[in-house]
Amino acid sequence: MNNDPMLVPTVAFWILASLTFFLPIRWSLVFYLLLVQIDLSAVGNFSTDSLGIQNAIKVIIIPTILLIKLRKEIHFDKSARKYFVPWILFSSYACIALFWSPYRISALKMNGYLYAYTILFVVFVTTWQQEWLNKYKLMFVVWVTLAAGIIQTYFLGNAFGSDEFQSRFTTFTGAQSLAPFLLCMMVLLLFRERASFFTFLTATGAAIGVLLTGSRSVFLGMVWVLLIYGIYSAVRSAKTVRIGMILGRMMILGAAMAVIILVVVEWLPNNRLNEMLTAAVEKNATVDDVGTFGWRFSLYQRTLDELIHRSLPRLLVGSGTSSGADLVLDGGFFNEDNVDPNRAIHDEFLRTTYEWGLLGLAPFVLFLVRILKLDLRQVSKNASPQAWAFLAIVVPFFISLSVENFLADSGSPGGVGYNLVLTSMMALVVSRSEENESSPAQQTPGAIPATSQSIWIMPENREADEI
Repeated sequence: MNNDPMLVPTVAFWILASLTFFLPIRWSLVFYLLLVQIDLSAVGNFSTDSLGIQNAIKVIIIPTILLIKLRKEIHFDKSARKYFVPWILFSSYACIALFWSPYRISALKMNGYLYAYTILFVVFVTTWQQEWLNKYKLMFVVWVTLAAGIIQTYFLGNAFGSDEFQSRFTTFTGAQSLAPFLLCMMVLLLFRERASFFTFLTATGAAIGVLLTGSRSVFLGMVWVLLIYGIYSAVRSAKTVRIGMILGRMMILGAAMAVIILVVVEWLPNNRLNEMLTAAVEKNATVDDVGTFGWRFSLYQRTLDELIHRSLPRLLVGSGTSSGADLVLDGGFFNEDNVDPNRAIHDEFLRTTYEWGLLGLAPFVLFLVRILKLDLRQVSKNASPQAWAFLAIVVPFFISLSVENFLADSGSPGGVGYNLVLTSMMALVVSRSEENESSPAQQTPGAIPATSQSIWIMPENREADEI
């Protein structure tokens, strides 16, 4: 065991940051996906009055460099405005709310997180449009991530995954952020890419990684992913969709989930998932028996009570960016030594209402509603694999919004993973419409017809990816 738990991640951070900076954009993106696995502030650093230079590099500087590198390739059509405008309004208001925040440094960090989401959205959309991420690169990222997790967890003392209560599998970042990243990579491989032995093997490896992290919320999301994949594979493999076929696939996946649960119960008795599985079958179990669920529900109740008793002006404008720390400190859920004002409330809908009021909540909800409507429309009309992928991640995504601190995760694995799946779908919508109009879409035998905005091709009809 290394006596200094920060030595290896610090060295790895600077190596990956250098590779991201100097390599051509096609590979810079790959190494950035590995760079986000390193959070040098994850071990006991909860400062509300300082800024970490390494995290500033990862969250602000590197995404900006990526944007500059591909600036000539960025082409969004007018259809993107209806999705960009609500998000920009939301982010802008969060920036303005800094001025009445009791935690100015933390509020500044929060604005940096929202900036990173915005910049990486543009970067990833352009990346998917240029087809710079293929299955080989995705599989490379998954296996390197799992290898880093094995080294950190089992050979370097697991400083990033251990506390006084439990030990969890993770890379050099929080396990609760690694889990959705692995799930998103699993979704991209299963839905976007042509099925093969190696893609299924890699997706299985990612699924095992999710189980080892012990994330209960992401485990529930994975159940939804497997359900949607069963429906998607049935729809994709048959000219005529039959209810019996879909039910058959669902039964197979149900059996697979039963095996997974059995493995967790029998082989991983100390895994956090066992608390949830035990509570689900015990007659007198309550949410207090499921790890952190008990105090989180108490926190939610306290937040709702605070909102109900607010004056109308305060309910309208909120109490300021990052002010949720006051709520958890007054309630005794955290103390000044371990509170992170941007990761306090553990529910982004409540956090948005509390800190940014109805003026912040409205554009945030509008953005979510529009991308959800877009996804359902693309699934029903175009049968896009990318839209199916986002449909598969919708439930885990909303679970993360409801019980995690998603908005502060933009430069961490979880936020990057969700951003990748979302932009995979958005790349087909905000593409170069002028090029599509000037050159008729080429029809691939067996492919789904192209629309005026984009070309939808099912995975089995795509040409082989370039290595």
